[in-house]
Amino acid sequence: MRQPAAAALFAGLDDLAVLRCLGRSGYRRAADVLMAVQEAAQDLALLGGSAREWLAAPLAAVQQRLQPTMMRMAATRASIAATPAVLGTHFGDRYEADEALDTLRHVCRSLEDALRGQDNARATWLALTQVLGDLPGPGSARTAARCTTTAEQLEEVTQRALALRTAASPLAPRAAERLEFLAELAPECRDRFTATGGILRDAKLLGNVPLIVATAAEAVVTETAAGLSVQHQGVEIGPVLPTADGRWATADGAQIYESPEGAVTGLVRGHR
Repeated sequence: MRQPAAAALFAGLDDLAVLRCLGRSGYRRAADVLMAVQEAAQDLALLGGSAREWLAAPLAAVQQRLQPTMMRMAATRASIAATPAVLGTHFGDRYEADEALDTLRHVCRSLEDALRGQDNARATWLALTQVLGDLPGPGSARTAARCTTTAEQLEEVTQRALALRTAASPLAPRAAERLEFLAELAPECRDRFTATGGILRDAKLLGNVPLIVATAAEAVVTETAAGLSVQHQGVEIGPVLPTADGRWATADGAQIYESPEGAVTGLVRGHR
């Protein structure tokens, strides 16, 4: 079909296929794409004649799946927004970490055609693809040491992604959005690997990661200017404060943890 709305619909569905892993930036991007898909579907539904008859069934299927997905997406975004930014940064499991790296690679590859004819930007893009190719394969977040190594590699990815954004001449809107997403996703992945390494190191002291997360979830945690305020069973049990070297400590400094979840868990266990 030559209808602009049809092109927008297929482009949106293609963009959604890129979003294999959703952190904070991914949820923002997915929400924007879903809105564009919804608007395109509504425009197509207004067509008359045989086109309307031909499109009725597939558009109904799209709308049927779109509405509940957008509702769940909105609820998840609200939950993320209500959580202190330093909590829940780690990956939920090793597969999510692998999918995050796959998403980075996929988004980067999708920019190849858009950069044709831009020699400087293409050279930067080629350097970025090489660095992405050096990232680990399956099991990238299996151990704390591997998380740290991957986070260090992702720092270089971040710098090259930002350099690509600077080097590229104005792109078509869709390619520009993907480039912006790449520049947001790279540092987010770096931070998530760093956070995952921290909570894995705390697991040696506090038990496995799911247990740490479940225990920390018992507390009401709010962000303050100094760090985190922690309440358990309606009682303020003390702040959790960041240290100069990126770790987390109780107010008296008696115990140092690698992750905020570990520090909150330590306070909760001491209060039980």
